Amino acid sequence: METSTLKVVTFLLFSSWVLWIINTHFQRWRERRTLIARHVCRTPPTPAKSDPFGLVDMRESTAAYHSKTLLQRTCEQYDQYGKTWTSRFMTQRVIHTIEPENIKAVLSTNFYDYGVGWRRKHAFRPLLGGSLFQIDGHAWAKSRAVIQPAFTRARITDVGAWEGIVESFLERVMDASSDKRTVDLAPYFFKLATDLASSFIRGKSTIDSEDSEKKEENDFLTAMKYAGGGCEKRWQLGMFTFLFPMKDFYRQVATVHGYMEKQVDDVLAVQDAEDFGKRRDFLASLTERTKDRKVLRDEACMLFVAAADTTGCLLTNLFFLLGRYEEVWKKLREEAAAFGKEKPTAQDLKKLKYHVNCIREALRVLPILPSNSREAYKDTVLPVGGGPDGNSPVFVPAGSVVSFSIMAMQRRKDLWGDDAEEFRPERWDNVQPGTNWAYIPFMQGPRICLGNELAMLEVTYIVVKMVQRFERLDRVDKDPWIEEVSIGTTSANGVKAMLVPDETYSVGA
Repeated sequence: METSTLKVVTFLLFSSWVLWIINTHFQRWRERRTLIARHVCRTPPTPAKSDPFGLVDMRESTAAYHSKTLLQRTCEQYDQYGKTWTSRFMTQRVIHTIEPENIKAVLSTNFYDYGVGWRRKHAFRPLLGGSLFQIDGHAWAKSRAVIQPAFTRARITDVGAWEGIVESFLERVMDASSDKRTVDLAPYFFKLATDLASSFIRGKSTIDSEDSEKKEENDFLTAMKYAGGGCEKRWQLGMFTFLFPMKDFYRQVATVHGYMEKQVDDVLAVQDAEDFGKRRDFLASLTERTKDRKVLRDEACMLFVAAADTTGCLLTNLFFLLGRYEEVWKKLREEAAAFGKEKPTAQDLKKLKYHVNCIREALRVLPILPSNSREAYKDTVLPVGGGPDGNSPVFVPAGSVVSFSIMAMQRRKDLWGDDAEEFRPERWDNVQPGTNWAYIPFMQGPRICLGNELAMLEVTYIVVKMVQRFERLDRVDKDPWIEEVSIGTTSANGVKAMLVPDETYSVGA
């Protein structure tokens, strides 16, 4: 009898569990049907029906990455399939879009429907841990509130903090390019970006370091480059990250963390000093809000990647373009001549309309972060992209990924004109970037890059100093721009040029 009762109880429990699952799925199905009907959603094109798990696409994307044609392939896919289309990666649905309305919905209007997703968290967790770049929801809001005060107006607009660093950069470039020698500017730009990032984070650039610290810093920079590239490859591989060699990757990550932890310890050790409150560096500011070493380390790593890599990429791409347009260089020199020997302030830099236009245009044609994505954390809807004409809303089930190509969107001819792929700074005379969702080099919405104003000011200042110091920048390499995709995207061939100095320029200017 006891055995019979146990069987009955087991059967009832199992039946209840099965009924609960059926009811849960039915309720979800009914809610989804209601949402789809309410918004009149229609399905976007699914071109690769013969590749149900996305393995062919993954293989072709990997091949394109190694042949440095990944971005070209992505743009060609949008040309072929339309502005919104779908694919699959294993069991996950991916919605690809370059519609500004859809991107606005993902990054702003329906911000809390989405998050950075498992794939990004998994790929970058070894290097960036639980930093702002990696988290969502309440944790993200709390972390952003802790970090944002470090980007005060005084810190962002402190042009004097860059002067010595930029002068050191100019001296190195002058030496390397003397006697009409060809020089690749890319390594110098990345060294400059590293010095600027280091100065902002710890209040001291690598040019101020003692000789005994040089090797440690060089090891750190080498490790950071390898680790950053490794994270990008892990992101591309998704659940197949086990195919990426881990031993070397984790050794380089350990080198990065060891260096950053030393910087954190140095700051914590002097936080009781009398003049500590006067420090303007990022770590000093952050220690006023948290003493957690891991939090400080992770946020410092995140900021270094965001500042050094992206600024180096922007400078390289910008000067790659400037070297092709002699008339643009002349206009920049004419605008910068207004300063004479006066040192420009942050307000002066913001008024340099043509300089700012050139930087905006470089970020449009060659965006540093050419693509991005978000994962839907709940059932939601995109405004457009569905149906044969692409004008109907699109249902986005929870767990789906919305991927958007910033480069493809910022080169759309229907949005930017027939010359959308050309570098033409004058187009910005009639465009207001802050309200234009077709232009998002620093993203938009609540997660907009905290350092975007700082980056624009730094790069404007560097351009001013370059056009003052050099009469011409003649590109020696006439090859087209070829992508080098890591965390940021830059010219694989660097910027090989011959610099013609302005003989009338005074070093004191």
